Amino acid sequence: MCHEERWGGRPDPKKSHIDAFQEMVYNCGLIDVGYVGNIFTWCNGQEGLSRMYQRLDRVLCNPFWRTSFAEAQVIHISTIHSDHKILLVQLHPKKSKLKRPFRFESMWTTDPTCKEVIKAAMQIEFDGSSSYAFCRNLTLCRRELLKWNQKEFGYLQTQMKEIDNQLKQLQEHNHDVYYAY
Repeated sequence: MCHEERWGGRPDPKKSHIDAFQEMVYNCGLIDVGYVGNIFTWCNGQEGLSRMYQRLDRVLCNPFWRTSFAEAQVIHISTIHSDHKILLVQLHPKKSKLKRPFRFESMWTTDPTCKEVIKAAMQIEFDGSSSYAFCRNLTLCRRELLKWNQKEFGYLQTQMKEIDNQLKQLQEHNHDVYYAY
């Protein structure tokens, strides 16, 4: 529907068909959902200067559908069985979990083995420039500290939630005993 959606081949003599399609989309109040992946959904399969790519296939919707499925996305998937790509509509795409940033915990310094973990990780030698080796040492240090933390301190957040739940149960029990008198 626009110049960026076509590459190669001879100029298209059927511009009137495109104009009619655009007018229909506008008159029906439709919206192009967009896509993820390569823009082109079709290739004419020819070689050389005659080869042409176009975005012929698309998913259209009305504004109500778009607001109902605001996260929906269309993925262009290549296939060897057709000159058109497969269009996969994902209504609720999986959100990639962001990695939790590494945080050095001050409580670790209370354990004397923390320093040993750091020293051991930073003494490993890596090939490459000094900055590359330093980055690799930091990555290794991070990984080793996280393993060490789980071994030495366990899952503190989980333990704290369990203790908090036990405390709430005791408080409710004491509250019930108090009002029983």
